[in-house]
Amino acid sequence: MDETTESGRSWFRDANEDGRLYFWGGIVAAAISLFVLPIVGLLAVYWGYQLHAEEGRTVPAVVIAGAGATGVLYWLAYLAAV
Repeated sequence: MDETTESGRSWFRDANEDGRLYFWGGIVAAAISLFVLPIVGLLAVYWGYQLHAEEGRTVPAVVIAGAGATGVLYWLAYLAAV
C-alpha cells in the first residue's frame, strides 16, 4: 500500500473522531437529497446509521437518516406518479 493511500485513510479516521464526519456529511447529504439530488439521500441514511452504530447518537442519527429517506421516498413517489 502506498503512502498516499495510508495518509488518506488516516485523515478520514482523524476527521471522524467523535462521529463528526458522519454528522456533518449526513447533514449535507440530507440537504442535497431534499433540495437538489434525491439519490444522495441513500448516503445520508447510511451515515445516519453509522452515526448511531458507532457513536450511539440516536437523535441526530434518526433526523439525518429520516431526512435522507424522505428525499428518496419523495423522489420514488414522483417517479411512480409520472
